[in-house]
Amino acid sequence: HEAGHVVAKLAQCHTVETATIVPKGDYLGRVRSENKTFGLSADESTSIFSRMLMEGEVLADLAGYIAENKFDKKEATIENAKQDMSNAVKWVGLFSGSAKQTEAYLNFLWVMAEEMINNKWDNVKEIAEALLKKRTLKRQELEKIYHGDRFQRTNGLGSINLPVKKSLKWEREEDLIYDVHTAQIGDIG
Repeated sequence: HEAGHVVAKLAQCHTVETATIVPKGDYLGRVRSENKTFGLSADESTSIFSRMLMEGEVLADLAGYIAENKFDKKEATIENAKQDMSNAVKWVGLFSGSAKQTEAYLNFLWVMAEEMINNKWDNVKEIAEALLKKRTLKRQELEKIYHGDRFQRTNGLGSINLPVKKSLKWEREEDLIYDVHTAQIGDIG
């Protein structure tokens, strides 16, 4: 589940700070990443850029359950991903005019998330295996697993050189705003 969130975030060039499968409170696992939608509101729902940010968050929300379901259909339940699904509906609702539009938009994003997980399945499996071994992975470990030899970090929070030659820079760690994707325990029987 968490590996699906991680891969969806990394596939969109988001920074993932940590991923863990150590249960805490109501959560079975957590992924902490930069939150590109911080402060986004319904007032900004007409912006193309805002819509793209929202879609990225929804893809990451849906990817956890989709990866879990692909791995083990018997164990994967929507109940395990209740918070993720609630987040996805909330985000899409900001950009939809009716319940019918919300449902259609969610179905579209579901297909996109499924295709992303299918295309990146080897990455999902590698990150899941590493999480099973170490239980918690930090940013450098996640990036190395996902990008392999194509990834090179120059220093701490400095430049990150991706294979597509994009460079993301932060001056201070405080400049990063985090988002947490979670799997809730809920009423698992």
